[in-house]
Order: sequence, then structure tokens, then C-alpha cells
Amino acid sequence: ITRYRKGDKMLFITGDLHFGHNVYGDQAVRKLAEYTCGKSTVADVLCLCGDIGSGEESLNEALELFRDFRGTKCAVLGNHDIWVFDESDSLAQFDRGHKIMKDQNFHPLDESPLYLDDFAIVGSMGWYDYSFKDENLGINRSFYADKIDPYTKQLIWNDALYVKWNYSDTEAAEYFADKLDKHLAETRGRQVIAIMHHLPTKKLLFHPRWLVPKSYRFTNAFLGSEIYAGIFTNHEHLTNVFCGHAHMSRSASIKGQTFTCVGGNYSDKELIEMNGKHIRRIAIKS
Repeated sequence: ITRYRKGDKMLFITGDLHFGHNVYGDQAVRKLAEYTCGKSTVADVLCLCGDIGSGEESLNEALELFRDFRGTKCAVLGNHDIWVFDESDSLAQFDRGHKIMKDQNFHPLDESPLYLDDFAIVGSMGWYDYSFKDENLGINRSFYADKIDPYTKQLIWNDALYVKWNYSDTEAAEYFADKLDKHLAETRGRQVIAIMHHLPTKKLLFHPRWLVPKSYRFTNAFLGSEIYAGIFTNHEHLTNVFCGHAHMSRSASIKGQTFTCVGGNYSDKELIEMNGKHIRRIAIKS
């Protein structure tokens, strides 16, 4: 892609900080924050691809680590960020997360695009609708809806316990897709990149699929939805899409658009620096 604005500008993109989950991951996040804040200029942009904390307190603490970032900050929430452990509602938790973002000077991309001169960033937490499922496994849809491993008959995906709203997974994926499509339409005439938590295409999954154990091939259905790639490729002014969630460093190209998954895991993190046409991956170890 071309320069974002006149002069050299840098996008810093990371995700799955999972701050508060374990001491090693927290050490890596602190190193990542120190690096980005120290290197940033007022023209740079920081983008977080969701699963930032492990609750409201850790979400706030994680964002606070980037208080000295000199440029503009934006983020989307991840599925862990909307988990609730009482009778609360995940959409209410979603709104509380956005308030925490704004209090820490982060622009919540799910609410509106971020405009920077003739450049814009759109974003969505996204969701999943089982369009990533492996048809060759022949698994009944009820196992996906209940998040039950068909092989062990045990609960395997904790969204079933902690995401509480009046949506099916398909309805949630469509809800976020509709908002994303509207935001992309608003940004026509500008150069645009997108930030997501969930994967927008199964091209970012590990291939060949037969090398992936069956239990993982089952849970891969909860990583994202093809509905988002369909929306993105309908907007030619979009050049790049970045996501997290899968904890894998992956990339793919569809109709001239580049899709990039940020790597890292619960202990180690990955930072992507993007300037002009160049994408650089940096591993941050605890």
C-alpha cells in the first residue's frame, strides 16, 4: 500500500495481550508497551486486535501501559473481553469495555471508523458462524452450538459459559458484519485498513487441514467467519486486514487484499510494524 499520510508513518499492530492471565505474558506485554511507546511519534498509530485483558480491571491496566504512546490509539475487543461471570449481559460488558477504551484515549473501532486525514481504519470484534467447520468430519451442528467436543463429549470452548447475550453465534456474526459493512461504506474515497479480533477467512487457518488433529479442526470453527472476507472484498478501497484470536502468525491474499493474523500466545507476544508496503513481525518474549 502507499504511505498512510505524507512522510514516514508507522502502524503498530498487536493483539491477544491477555493481560492478567499469567506472569510471563504480562512481562511480555510490558516489554511490548515499553518498545512501542519509546519508538512512537505523534503521527503513528497503535492498533489492538482484541483479547486485551482478563476482565475490566486488567483491560484498564493493559491499556494504561500504552499511556505514553505519542500517536493515535485504537482497538477492538475480543471474546475474552466480553466474558461475564455473573448474571450480567455480554453486550453490556461490550459497552463497558468501550468506555474503558475511551477513558484511556483509545478509539473503539466497533463504534465508528477512525479518520486520519485521507486514511481511515475500520474495525470489528467479529464472531463465528461455523463457516470454518471441516465438512469432512461430519459433525452434527448441535456440537458446534453447544461447544461440546464430539470426541470426548466435554465442553471445549468457554464462550459457552461466559458469553451471555440473546444471539446465536450466526446472529452475532451477522450483527457485527452489518456494522462493519456500513463503516466500510462510510470510508469510500479513502485508503482503508481493517482491524478484527476473529479471523475473516479460513485461508488463515493452518493448511493442509489433514495435518491438523481432529479436535483442533473442530475448534477451528470458533475462530471466525467467511462472511467478513466477503464484505471486505466488496470494498476495493480496503487494502489490508489484521486480526488476532488464532495465536498464529499467518497471512493470505484474496482479490489483491492482504489478510494478516498477528501471532503470539498466552506467554509470548507478537508486534507488527507496518510502514508503506513493508510488514515486519517482531517477537516479544517474556
